[in-house]
Amino acid sequence: MIDLDLLRTDMERVKWSMDARGVDIDLDRLLELDDLRKRYVGVLSDLRYRHRLVTKKMGEAFRASRHQ
Repeated sequence: MIDLDLLRTDMERVKWSMDARGVDIDLDRLLELDDLRKRYVGVLSDLRYRHRLVTKKMGEAFRASRHQ
């Protein structure tokens, strides 16, 4: 497993380690994909927050309609 924090701070060391193990991997592409993953995690977090707000409002509206 590649430590992405180490990859970001010391890419040359990680490249050397991968070469020493005979592993051929595009580390730049790996970082690009990790950045993309982080963006999607942010989007997902925002969508979950919005979902909670909407369901809370729906619950409040439902309870208010039952008390009338």
